[in-house]
Amino acid sequence: MRRAKSPSKLDEHKTHQDSRLHRFANRVTGENEKVDERAIVGKQLYLDVLGMSQGEQNQNATLDNLLQDAAKARDELQLLSQMHNDAQSRLENIGPALERQPDDMTDFSWIDMTLRQLEAEIPPAKQVLSDAHQSLFSSDAMADMAVRDTLSQNDDAFEQAEEELSEADKPGTSREEAVRPRNQPGDVSDQLPCGHEAREPRVSRKDEKRAIVLGKQRA
Repeated sequence: MRRAKSPSKLDEHKTHQDSRLHRFANRVTGENEKVDERAIVGKQLYLDVLGMSQGEQNQNATLDNLLQDAAKARDELQLLSQMHNDAQSRLENIGPALERQPDDMTDFSWIDMTLRQLEAEIPPAKQVLSDAHQSLFSSDAMADMAVRDTLSQNDDAFEQAEEELSEADKPGTSREEAVRPRNQPGDVSDQLPCGHEAREPRVSRKDEKRAIVLGKQRA
């Protein structure tokens, strides 16, 4: 038969258990707070990636920054997952530890209330993790679309620049056309209604020569 502990020993043990469980509760609560902080950071990164992929005006909306933020969002998700697992593991391990304590050692009613509060904080953390996980897939898809759009726009701009350079390199295109008098005989503008010339785009050199030849044939 086990001998009962003296009141002084019982108080000492109760104080020790209270202190130990308080420290544990603070650690779990701290982990949940860190999860919340990480979730805020991850959500902001996701919004930045989403905003840039949708073409919002942003001084950091460059292709490199877009890919960097997508990588940061992925890292934040991994940190969220690890921190959530740690908090969940600590919460699950405290139950068996309490069950091993003798009933006559201390009153654990306040501990039960604390544990219930901690358990209530886990589902929101799970929801944050789920939202961050879903946001990561969305941001990856948006980042991929943004990269494709950016590359496509760069290709279009490059082709347009090549066409402009090719047109400017043709002999007699830039300087001779700039100094040639307007409305020369046979000019295609003579064949257009009054005031129409200002609204029409400038014809190419090839079409201009064809119009001159047709004008001479009609004359």
